Amino acid sequence: MNILLLDRDGTIIENIPYLNDENKVKIVEECIYPLRVLNDKGWKLSIVSNQSGIGRKLISMKEVHAVNKRVRDLLLENEIFIDYIYFCPHAPWQSCRCRKPNTRLIEKLLKRYKSIFNEPIDRVVMVGDSQSDIDAAKNAKIEGILLNKMKWLEIKEHLLNYKGS
Repeated sequence: MNILLLDRDGTIIENIPYLNDENKVKIVEECIYPLRVLNDKGWKLSIVSNQSGIGRKLISMKEVHAVNKRVRDLLLENEIFIDYIYFCPHAPWQSCRCRKPNTRLIEKLLKRYKSIFNEPIDRVVMVGDSQSDIDAAKNAKIEGILLNKMKWLEIKEHLLNYKGS
């Protein structure tokens, strides 16, 4: 089983700081085709996101859930299935192990995949637009791809052409 972990804001949706209105969600057009192909090829897709607006009291948990539902629905309209959405609600100054670049969300997600799908995990890759995404991948000992350095079509080709070691 191959798993692709996706940051949310700036990676698969347009980045609007502290997004609290699901009607403002816009999918990054460039990600649609590559994610659909990867999904069709059997890749499992999940979102791992920092949502510090909750800890900062700028957005509510209810608003984040509404935005996440809208993201999932828009992707599904494009035949892209998201298995799980995990997010850290803490502000940077709050002590937590889930805020990227920490690895708790990734660890919990991989544990869930193992228990539900009951098959070995062959490859896990994190794609994000910030250094904290890449650092989280490194800390979790998985591959990290910085979206700013690679474009979505390049990422798709990289993932599909990987031969392993």
